[in-house]
Amino acid sequence: MALYEFYERHNDVEDDIAITVQIIHQFLFSLNIYDDTKGITVARKVFAQLAKCLTNINERKLIVNIIACIQLYTKTYKGNDDLYQLIWTALKSSSMSEKAHVDIFIQLFDEFSTIQPNLYIDLGVIETVQSLLKSQQRDERKCGYYLFKKIINCFTLSSKNANNILFSSEYAQQIERSWMTYITILENLEENQSHLILPSLQNLDELIAGKQLQSSWMDILFSRIIIHKNNQVLRWSLEYFMTTFTSSDLNVQVLKELLEACNTNVLYNCEGYFLDRKYFCSFLKGDLTNLYTLLGDVNWKSVPLHNLLSILEENEVPKSLTNDQVLKVASRVRALQDYHIRKDVVILVNRLFEDIVEDMTLMEYIVYVEMLCNATDKLNVFEQLYKKITKNGVIVEIVDGTFKGRFYEILVNNIEDTTPVEFTNFLKQIPMAKHGWLKFLPFHFNFTNGKELHFTKMYGIDIVDYITVSLMESFENFDNHLTSDPDDKMECEQRRIAAIAFYIHNLETLDDVTEEIFQEIFNYVLPKKTIENLCNRLYETNRILDKWIIDDLIELAASSRYFNAFFVGLGECVKPSSRSLHGICHGLCKYLEKNRLWDKYAPILLEKCPILIFNVDNVLQHFIMSDFNCGNVKKGENRIEESYRNACIGAVDRSLKYVFRTQAIKEGDTNYILRLIERHKEISRKKPRYFSNSYEHRLKLRIAESIVYSISKFGSEISEVDEIMDNLWHILLNENNQLNINYIYEYIIGTIDKRKQVFLKKLEEAHSQSSSQQVSVMSALYTCCMSNEDLFSTLERNTIVANLLALTMGANFHTRLFAQMILQALMETEAFNVSIFCGRQIIQSISIATMGKLGQHAHDDLRHLMYKFNLLQLWDIILLVTNVPYDEQGYELFWYSDLPSDTLERLNNLRSSFVKKSELSSEEVFEKEIINQIQRKINPPFEVLESSNLMVYPEKNSNNEMFVIASLIDKLPNLGGIARTCEVLGIKNLVMDSKKDVEKNDFKNLSMTAENSLNILEVKCKDLRDFIIAKQREGFAVVGAEQTCNSENFVNFIFPEKCILLLGHEKHGISPNLLGLLDHAVEIPQFGQIRSLNVHVTGALFMWEYCKQRILKCILLLGHEKHGISPNLLGLLDHAVEIPQFGQIRSLNVHVTGALFMWEYCKQRIL
Repeated sequence: MALYEFYERHNDVEDDIAITVQIIHQFLFSLNIYDDTKGITVARKVFAQLAKCLTNINERKLIVNIIACIQLYTKTYKGNDDLYQLIWTALKSSSMSEKAHVDIFIQLFDEFSTIQPNLYIDLGVIETVQSLLKSQQRDERKCGYYLFKKIINCFTLSSKNANNILFSSEYAQQIERSWMTYITILENLEENQSHLILPSLQNLDELIAGKQLQSSWMDILFSRIIIHKNNQVLRWSLEYFMTTFTSSDLNVQVLKELLEACNTNVLYNCEGYFLDRKYFCSFLKGDLTNLYTLLGDVNWKSVPLHNLLSILEENEVPKSLTNDQVLKVASRVRALQDYHIRKDVVILVNRLFEDIVEDMTLMEYIVYVEMLCNATDKLNVFEQLYKKITKNGVIVEIVDGTFKGRFYEILVNNIEDTTPVEFTNFLKQIPMAKHGWLKFLPFHFNFTNGKELHFTKMYGIDIVDYITVSLMESFENFDNHLTSDPDDKMECEQRRIAAIAFYIHNLETLDDVTEEIFQEIFNYVLPKKTIENLCNRLYETNRILDKWIIDDLIELAASSRYFNAFFVGLGECVKPSSRSLHGICHGLCKYLEKNRLWDKYAPILLEKCPILIFNVDNVLQHFIMSDFNCGNVKKGENRIEESYRNACIGAVDRSLKYVFRTQAIKEGDTNYILRLIERHKEISRKKPRYFSNSYEHRLKLRIAESIVYSISKFGSEISEVDEIMDNLWHILLNENNQLNINYIYEYIIGTIDKRKQVFLKKLEEAHSQSSSQQVSVMSALYTCCMSNEDLFSTLERNTIVANLLALTMGANFHTRLFAQMILQALMETEAFNVSIFCGRQIIQSISIATMGKLGQHAHDDLRHLMYKFNLLQLWDIILLVTNVPYDEQGYELFWYSDLPSDTLERLNNLRSSFVKKSELSSEEVFEKEIINQIQRKINPPFEVLESSNLMVYPEKNSNNEMFVIASLIDKLPNLGGIARTCEVLGIKNLVMDSKKDVEKNDFKNLSMTAENSLNILEVKCKDLRDFIIAKQREGFAVVGAEQTCNSENFVNFIFPEKCILLLGHEKHGISPNLLGLLDHAVEIPQFGQIRSLNVHVTGALFMWEYCKQRILKCILLLGHEKHGISPNLLGLLDHAVEIPQFGQIRSLNVHVTGALFMWEYCKQRIL
């Protein structure tokens, strides 16, 4: 009763309850340890109160402590299991999905399943588990997995214990197998390892076909698979679901998650993996109502939405689709970031929902357009607008404020889709009071005749007053005649913009425009058409404008939404003869450089305005030599979007290629070429090795292209050719370049370098070089011989043949093969055939040696026919055949189809051989036989079950203790491995030189979080002696893993109960000042030649032997391989156990026998 009264006085605050529980637990524990429970009775109502208050506790550790206290009480005093019924009732009456209640349920599941035999089919339990499995928090999902496996165990026990008359034991086993497969897949999905996940997913077919699981469980599994972040898992799952189901088969939530999973650019990489259209076509069969309903709920990216809409266009739109659902889709289109793709998506949406748009009222259509388009998007709004103004011949009702805001801006920027006359007729149908901002729109037209100005009569305007006045007077006229609401600032802004547009259109020249007027113009964000008109006036003016005006004009364009339009207009109107051209160029360049915008906008300038660039010599030179970015090499998602645009919407503008080729021809002297070569070498120094189509590869391709077009201007007559050739030889023989880079430099050297002695010297030196260098030398020589038949004398040809014959017997297969190919090709030429004795015999010998297959190898090698083309042709062929990225290729090769049919066939075959093998589909990579045994990662229950932090007295027979001292070890992987071994074998105490080591990645890579459950002590090397002596005083014996003259044999060594294992340094072992402290120096016998084991392995062997002797508490005696256990030991056996045998061989190998016995022991005593 005193205990109960104490609890009653301290149960108001959780901190007080925690102290009370600690006291109660210590009291119970001491009674249990010292067997005093018979004479002392503890008041039951204390624990009844604890059970009742448990569901009201929030602190997780306190919940565990209370449960530990109740469990100890029920263990000590039998017959009090009804306390668990009290807790179960309290849980059932509240929400079991709360975190604290889930903790209670997990901790007491076994107790609840005892008092509730059908717990596994309880509706509340099922809902709780499903809620946990659906959670976005990994910890909560792990709790769900733990409870799920507990439920499976309950079901298994129930089916075994009960005499089931409803279903057979085989059927029960089938259900159990389905559930275990289900939970295994879910647990594997927690890992980010495709090799573990994908094989387990192969069992989905069996789960779906078996129909053992209800749809609610399967939907959870489907969701977890679809939302997985691993790219290979994502690809597999989308392909699987799209071929197995249609959109109408899936639950709405699962369908939404599948659409969201499709919303990633990595699935639509035209240069890599592209989710095949056939999967979508299969998936989009049947009723698409749910899909269209969800289409607007996904925050789409440009590429996925365009791809999906282009496929949906082939299917019929559900008739049940509402305007609101269409508007949701339209709003997603307006949010797309890529302008070019968005422009195409706008067209797709209009076609897709054409019938619905036709049936919209005027107001609905205006809302639709505003939701669909940004102000800059292209859409012919006027056609539908003119149709919808009347219905059945009657003007529709128009609400005030209809023609304002974004809709008006969209009309202004698509004004070229209508004419002034058509728009004026439209305005006449609308009451003037309802015109809104539409009365400003006619002033944005470019009028061609006076008849188009009839709209002015509606507003009582004398157009002469508007044309002949200054801008400020025009503002005043607009304010006086066209103002609807003087207080509306937005209307005032649009009125001023209309006045500026009309003023600029009617300007003949900028010569008389004052600086104040320019300043007023620059205060507004002008429409694209107005900016273009202003640019045209810039070209037409004879006035040299002040620098600030040019700067502000650029600022206006750069800050507007029509930046590209500005440069289009500027580029189209600028001519080299323009007097103002020089000032414009320098103003533009200085503005961009001053604001560090050059790198960002130079590609746009080059692409949109090449004529402008050619008149400023330093601009392109700086661009090529400094960065050589040629439109920036885009990476990641930007690259995927651009490649998608190129493949699915239209080719990317390659006018920059023309710019660089033209500039190379214009500037292509020796200094220019040498600067390009130096740039190439600089790239190689920074990154000697690089991948195909990488950034470095792109830069080198562009440099090569400029060299090609520079050399094409002069050919072999270029001055100081020796210096250029020496540099190209250096690139060819001293760098690791991609094949297409080597091809072009081999050709240039072979066709331009006429220095015979250089070729012969390189050929002689090739014998000691690598295979790739040998092939390059032979390729350049072959091109030289085929292009210049009379260059070499008879003696020199004999020297070439002799060296090639030696290379045909080289160590490398590719060298031998290529040497045979070109030797045979050279011997077939007249020059070599006449000069070389036994030439015909050489050809026959090569043919016999290669079994006649050499011709096919030559047919498949581009080097074998390069000499047949001129330099520019070959460059385009190299780009085409080697399949360089789309944005590095040149223009269409109009001459390509005119090549001889056999050459054309060879080139096409070569191109096919260069196509990089695309990634195998997940079906091909992971197509395996469906099996029931699935690899899985072990998920220890300790990650879910919270441990109690209650203090307890030591038991009378305390567990054996071991300290592993690793302070002398300095390699983190070894320390991490030792920590992991300690944790696995249940050794809790690890001594290290620094506890900070556990935070380092090299340690964590091997420890696998073992440090979280170990008692890690920090003892510096200098303090080890004092630490060991202190432990020896506590009764610990020190065992050192060391080879000494008095070492004990590890095989026969008996570990002391209280043991310190001292591990030595990886190289120096245990230091001499510690050797004297060892109670036992133990040595592992060795049977190989290497003198010692890795310290991690040594430690693992010692720890395992200690566990086997002191923790397992079982001695397994294995007999001799032939004679078995000797007779003098048989009498000491407590148990003689025989393994049953079913074959003809009379006994198992002793290694296998020992393993079976140890496993059985672990299964019974540890598992």
